[in-house]
Amino acid sequence: MRKFVSWLENNLGLVVIIGVVLTFTLPSILSLPAFYSFLELAKGNDVGSAIGGITAPVIGILTCLVVYFTFKQQVNFNAKQLDTQHYQSIEQLINETLNLIDDMEWHNNSGVKALLLFKAAQDVQHTLFDEFYIVLLRFQIMEEYISKIPKESIKDIFEKRVYTLFYTKILWNCYSGLFNEMKNYIHRHDDSALSMKLYAELSIRTLRYLLQKEIIVDNSWKRGVINSLNEFNKKK
Repeated sequence: MRKFVSWLENNLGLVVIIGVVLTFTLPSILSLPAFYSFLELAKGNDVGSAIGGITAPVIGILTCLVVYFTFKQQVNFNAKQLDTQHYQSIEQLINETLNLIDDMEWHNNSGVKALLLFKAAQDVQHTLFDEFYIVLLRFQIMEEYISKIPKESIKDIFEKRVYTLFYTKILWNCYSGLFNEMKNYIHRHDDSALSMKLYAELSIRTLRYLLQKEIIVDNSWKRGVINSLNEFNKKK
């Protein structure tokens, strides 16, 4: 049945042409004088009724087919529009997140350098923490948007982009700087426990995804980092 519907959809123009031809030709053919009188479909004043009875089903079927496939095309078009808007939203989030990363500052150091060089002993209450938390929340939102993509191939493309971005811009720079610095100072900053926990969760998912896809080299050190991040979250 599905194959037949698919064939109709792909050959709708041909079906309509055949239907139109039949609409005009069948009445003439079927109302011709028959060899035997009992086979005649129309006599005298009944010719009009016979023509109407012959063409009405054909026209009705054609109308139903055209309406059905037009509606189906509209539904598919609307779905594609929603998908396009969804992809554009992810692209916008990626660009905005990159700008937020570049805007982070600490003692004349900006962007990822601020995460790498941060010293908690000097500035544990610095606004860098709030900026960093916003960036992490953006990555979390991107994950949620990507999880709603129905097509696996497109979902995989966005996952590679987002996790590679997090890996290169946030994961190692923060792990070497801000994360190791803050493990002993979390109690002195209200939101740092939340941000560090979210950082650890995102880092674990990033490493596992990139290792699974063989985008990064698998080694004992990376596995050790995953274990270390897991242990950190268990303590919180």
